[in-house]
Parts: sequence; C-alpha cells; structure tokens
Amino acid sequence: MRKLPVFILLFAFALYGQEAAPKAPEAAAKPQEAVAKPAEAPKPPEAAKPAEAPKPPEAAPKKEEPPKGPHFDTPVPKDPDSFRIASFNIRTRGDKAPNDWQTRISRILAIFEKYDLDSIGVQELTTQQKNALMAKATNYAAVGVGREPNKQGEHNCVIYRKDRFDCLDAGTFWLSTTPDVVGSHSWKTACRRICTWAKLKDKKTGKEFVHFNTHLDHRSEDARRNGAALIMSRMDDIAKGLPCFLTGDMNCRIATPSIQSFLAKMKNTKDVSETPHEGTFQTFHAYRYTDGKVTNGEIDFIFFNGDMRVLRHATINDHNGNEFPSDHFPVMAEIILK
Repeated sequence: MRKLPVFILLFAFALYGQEAAPKAPEAAAKPQEAVAKPAEAPKPPEAAKPAEAPKPPEAAPKKEEPPKGPHFDTPVPKDPDSFRIASFNIRTRGDKAPNDWQTRISRILAIFEKYDLDSIGVQELTTQQKNALMAKATNYAAVGVGREPNKQGEHNCVIYRKDRFDCLDAGTFWLSTTPDVVGSHSWKTACRRICTWAKLKDKKTGKEFVHFNTHLDHRSEDARRNGAALIMSRMDDIAKGLPCFLTGDMNCRIATPSIQSFLAKMKNTKDVSETPHEGTFQTFHAYRYTDGKVTNGEIDFIFFNGDMRVLRHATINDHNGNEFPSDHFPVMAEIILK
C-alpha cells in the first residue's frame, strides 16, 4: 500500500516537467529539404558573334528637278510628205542666267531637232549669235544679212535644213522708203527694220516656195503699217506666182491694221489648220510664263498664200521651270504643198 503513493508522486512530477518546458517559436524557419538538389553545371559562354560588316552609307537623295513644261528631248513625229516652217524670235544677247545666251543655245538647238523644223524665220539674231548658232547647227544653213549700214547687227535670217531644201535665191530689203539702200530707215521707226527672203526647192518633191521673214518695229505704228504694206508690194515681184510664207515677230496683235494688211492677201496658218491649235496662244512671255495662264501675248505669226494643206499649228511652249530657249515661244506650222 505504501508503493502506490510514491508512484503517483512520480507521475505527477513528470507531468509538471512537460508543461514547464519552453515552446519552440512559431516564426522559426522551415528546415531545408532533407535531400539537396545538385547544383546545375554552369553553362559554357556563348561563342562571340562575328561583328557585322558596317553598312555602306546611304546615298544622298537625288535632288528633285523643277517641274518641266513640254520636254526638250522627245521627238515630235510628222507626216513623211510634210515639212515644218517656224517663226522664232531668238532674243538678242544680254540676259542673265539661267537664260543667258550661252546657256540658251543648246535649248534652241533642241527645239530645232525635237520638232524637226525645216525652214525657220528667226529674229534678233546678231552677227555673233548667228556665228555661234550655225557653228553648232551643222544640219542647217542660213541666209540673210544684218540690218545696220555695215550689214552687221540683228539679222532676220531664214535658216533651212540642208538635207531637205536647196536655196535657189535669197535677198534682204530694208523697210523704208528706199528699201534697196542698205541701212535705210523711215516712218519714225525706233530701229532699222528689214525683211529677208529665201526661194527654196524641196528635194523630196521638187516643189518650190518663197519664205519671207521680218520683224516689225516695236514702237511706231506708222512704221509697222508702212513696213507691212512694203512687204506685200514686193512679195509678188519676188515670188512670181510661187507659194509664199511670211513669218515674223510683228510686235502687234491680230486685229491691228498692220496684221490686217497681211491678211488681205494671205491667210493665217492657225486659222486653217486641219487639227486644233496646240500649245498656248501666248508667244511673247519675257521669261515670266506660267503654265495654264491665259494671256493675249500673240505677236508672232506664220501667214501663207498658195495651194497647200496646213496639217497642224502650234506654239512651242517648251521650257524647264524658269529656263527658256528665248523670251518668245516659237510658232510652227506643218505643211504639204499641193
């Protein structure tokens, strides 16, 4: 009976010892997994990529050309039986770039070739300009003398294609009361004025015609009117019944008495063209032409008499921005003599 109480005392003491033991803190870190994963082997360094070859520098963008009018270099085909006659005020020297004379020569020649012009009446061509132009226009020949007393100065040449025409005769007379006196002038004209003519024979057809070319005065209406009358009075004696053309810078418009005196015996090629007029109606532009702008600067003409067809009529308004062949646009007519 005495052992029982001792046992009980030992049990109670053991129970008291468990309650007094300190508890492990709840915030203790979790133990690591029993089996650690083997460390991954380090990856070998990637092979260095070869350096890319440097790209060549990009070409600088091309500078855009200014907008062009009709191009100088695209040939304009014509009827194989026809020839083309033109009036072209070349413009004397003295203008500044981009329309200085030395630069304009190539543009003028481009017009000759592009439109395959056969007989061209030019105005304002000085002796020096004539020599420079004809040295390059090797397919052409020119007739005519300068208007001054020494036959120098401005010319009204007839320039014709040598492979198309033979020149049978040619001459120049002065628009004055004494037309055969070299260098003469009358009627209060601002400048001496002349008319040059060429009798041409077509090598293809054998047909002949006379091309008259003039430049009427820019100030005196009296000089223009009397000059026009003189040309008409001499035309019959020179042509002797052959078909005639009269080209020129008339320095006046279609309704003036001077032009009407021409139209009393001749016709305007523009009026009878079998196809509508091409290009602007403006011929004089003074290097200030604007595409599409309607103006009344028509002072350059091609008149004719005789039996012929006028296939087309055009003002050749080729230009490149503010670059022109002259301060006038040439006028062209395509002709078949019957």
